[in-house]
Amino acid sequence: MEATTISVIGGLIGIGAGIGASRLLSGSITMNFSTIETVITPETVIIAFLVALGVGIVAGVYPAFRASRLNPIDALRYE
Repeated sequence: MEATTISVIGGLIGIGAGIGASRLLSGSITMNFSTIETVITPETVIIAFLVALGVGIVAGVYPAFRASRLNPIDALRYE
């Protein structure tokens, strides 16, 4: 549950930062840094969010799965 929550929050922050950077580069915000035309499609946002969610879940679940298979006495001995 923790890995999923952190992944969702990180994905939303990343999407917000990406959209903000895209608008900043395309000149939609007051400063005009370049003449690059940026396009944000719903498909790319969904793919980026799903990748962030997948990586976060794997990074949270895999170590927990490995730890659950250890003998508690052996795990504490090496800590």
